[in-house]
Amino acid sequence: MLIWHFPPVLGGAELQCLRLSEQLAQRHHNIFVVTSYHPMTESKESLNGINVYGLKSGYETVYNLWQKLRPFIKGNRPKFETIDAFAKTSETKEKPITDLFAKIFLEFIPAVIFSIQAFGVIIYLGIRKKIDIIHVHEAHWIAALGVCAARFTNRKVIVKEAGSGLYRSYNGQPALLKSITKKADCFIAISSEIKKELIESHIPQVRIKSIPNGVAIPDNCWRDHGNLEFTVIFVGNLSQQPWKGIDVLLNGWALCIQQINPAKLLIVGGGDATVLKKQAQELNIQNSVAFLGRSNNVSELLMKSDVFILPSRSEGMSNALLEAMAIGLPCIATNISGNSDLIQNNLNGILIEKENVIELSQALIRFKEDIFFAKQCGQNARETVSKHCSFSVVADDYVGLYHRLLTGKQL
Repeated sequence: MLIWHFPPVLGGAELQCLRLSEQLAQRHHNIFVVTSYHPMTESKESLNGINVYGLKSGYETVYNLWQKLRPFIKGNRPKFETIDAFAKTSETKEKPITDLFAKIFLEFIPAVIFSIQAFGVIIYLGIRKKIDIIHVHEAHWIAALGVCAARFTNRKVIVKEAGSGLYRSYNGQPALLKSITKKADCFIAISSEIKKELIESHIPQVRIKSIPNGVAIPDNCWRDHGNLEFTVIFVGNLSQQPWKGIDVLLNGWALCIQQINPAKLLIVGGGDATVLKKQAQELNIQNSVAFLGRSNNVSELLMKSDVFILPSRSEGMSNALLEAMAIGLPCIATNISGNSDLIQNNLNGILIEKENVIELSQALIRFKEDIFFAKQCGQNARETVSKHCSFSVVADDYVGLYHRLLTGKQL
């Protein structure tokens, strides 16, 4: 497994890599994860049967150097309180004057250092015949590294594309890296739209395999609590706003609470909520909206809620939506890539058009007023992801793919 970050840095790609690796290790496959070093982990360790190589990419050194140089660079740059916050700054837009410095310090230097070390580790594992397949969990620059290492060691390589539309990793690469990545033996598309985009990027369809993101199916499932206060929950990374559509959600919520009261909207996720809190105040809904920030008990919050909502403008395949469906919580999501692969409108959830405030409000009201319909959608949602997206099912799909690649059979 080749991935830029790995737990304890925990995002969607990192979680998927960890859970898949655990499933494969339980099936007695030898799993090696090559990733960047994190201060909370050892440079080489075993995690739940997974061999993790954490390579120092220079983040700590670059972080300290950046903090020293920042006052001398024209243009303000936010102060990072932690290494983790620094590591995520590639998502933050720079001022034009500091953009070049940011790219050098935040992206280029760590990527070069990591690439040299990762290439060496993969060569070592290849020579020792410890690996048969290189599975790259992101389709950005790291995918080109994986392809080069695979060709040098005569191994098969898989590249997973988890982004669609605005989040496409493959098409966001420089031309040279893109041409290298294109030579991968197989591409994983987690949604129908991603598969379509890969085909449009001239990736042969025979080398594209559709495998969704996985989710753990808990033993306990959601039940209507008969809450006096109607509780709606959103879970997502606020730093990905406006693509998460939380501004649309707040506008829709303002309409919804005109007909439903008491009601509470929970917004869960890390990131700066300043602009969103200001919007809530301007709409005079601040008393019915709670910004909870990053949470370690998301599962508990989902269980206590009445509806999960995902108003995104763009998605790959949302882990938060999968988790909500897995417990049988009634779900509302925008009719976009990833969401529409999981939800069949009015069967296992409600699909609404993105940006449509009225549809969003009406969907919430419908679930509130028709509890039988809500329960049925929740039950159907749980059945859907149990059948197609459980980590066990997804791991089986990958094992089958690995065997076909190694035996030269059609994917």
